[in-house]
Amino acid sequence: MLPERVTSQTTLNSSGIKTLTFSCKIDLETGNISDHQIRNGIINNLSHFTYEEAEIQKNSDFELLKRIREAHLKFRNSNGHLNFSFPRGLAQFDPEKKKILVKLDDHDLLMKKVVAEMMIIAGRIAGEYLKEHKICGPFRNHICNICEFGDSILEKYEVLKGVQNASIDFIPRKHESMGLDVYVKVTSPLRRYLDLVTHKILKQKYTGVYGKNWFENNLESIHRQELYNKRLATNVNRYWIEKFIWQQEKENPDQIWTLTPLEKLKDDLWMVQVNEVQNNFMVAMKSKKLDLGENFKSKIVGKAYETFMKFEPIK
Repeated sequence: MLPERVTSQTTLNSSGIKTLTFSCKIDLETGNISDHQIRNGIINNLSHFTYEEAEIQKNSDFELLKRIREAHLKFRNSNGHLNFSFPRGLAQFDPEKKKILVKLDDHDLLMKKVVAEMMIIAGRIAGEYLKEHKICGPFRNHICNICEFGDSILEKYEVLKGVQNASIDFIPRKHESMGLDVYVKVTSPLRRYLDLVTHKILKQKYTGVYGKNWFENNLESIHRQELYNKRLATNVNRYWIEKFIWQQEKENPDQIWTLTPLEKLKDDLWMVQVNEVQNNFMVAMKSKKLDLGENFKSKIVGKAYETFMKFEPIK
């Protein structure tokens, strides 16, 4: 991330902000995009809403955004889109109380889904623009041989074990699991280098230094670093959430946890989801009568092998 002194130069309540804009004509019945433009623009009258505040707004613009989201998602579903996502808790630190907190994923909020779909539309527009103008870019692609699966945590866990990460190429290819013929990430230039590269290309209307040779020499290593950063962030978050669990145990030794067993690994080790924090952990349990995917109550009784949390099911 860039320093705050850089990112705070423009605020959400400012007017006259110059920025790169993505616009399109979309059919509200089918989700088809018939025309699109990427150009420099000026944004005025910005307002700041949390997802919860936006959820209760009785505003015609918000209602239109919801319709756009429904139409575009319908288009992607008809084109093979698969939803791999499920809720994930996020570890946070309260400096006043000097305690670790866990913010649960509010994935059911409709406006959060709307924002996510708008970002996907921007990525689709960027990809189609680069493809039409025969400009190299970091095109995301994914080959997926899975047709469908259920929404349960267990089913998604089983599917994700066999699904490879999306790839990146400077040649446009289909992103099957997103249901898009072409897709480029563009919505996070402050934290993803390739998004920043794409913004530079789109503003220049040509590749400049970011031509075929640049992508051939740099794309693989940048993508590898991107995947490493993603895994690191996941593991760091899990580390602090486990600290939170032990913090809760210290404050309340009678704490009850709801676990969902996902996989029996070996001996007394299991992969489970701890539902109160929406995260998966490898834990120790000696019970052999656990049904995969079925929730059960348990208590922490210590550590196993000096590493894993040890749970005991409550009978």
